[in-house]
Amino acid sequence: MRKKYLVLLYSIAIFIFIVLYLSLGKNKVYTTQENIGKKLPEVELNYFDKNGEFSTKELAKFKFSLLNFWASWCGPCRKEHKHLVELSKNSNLKIIGVNFKDEKKKCFKVFK
Repeated sequence: MRKKYLVLLYSIAIFIFIVLYLSLGKNKVYTTQENIGKKLPEVELNYFDKNGEFSTKELAKFKFSLLNFWASWCGPCRKEHKHLVELSKNSNLKIIGVNFKDEKKKCFKVFK
């Protein structure tokens, strides 16, 4: 009986070791470096504060564009908001904010 428990224990330990060892070689850090300089695919997004849709085709009018994904529950998004508002004063820059998994009523309370 004791031998069965030892075999089971060793099997579990070996399984855990193999899973952890194999996961060491995988890079799980998300980076956008490979997207720099590539064309943005044409996308249509619903406006958050009014009716209608925004198309990425409209970005051709501007020299620079910044696509920012944000949410009211995101701490770093809250910190960067004041900087984005300041950047939005630049006429050569179009900032597009894409809301991620959020409710409209929460967003308008947070970013006023």
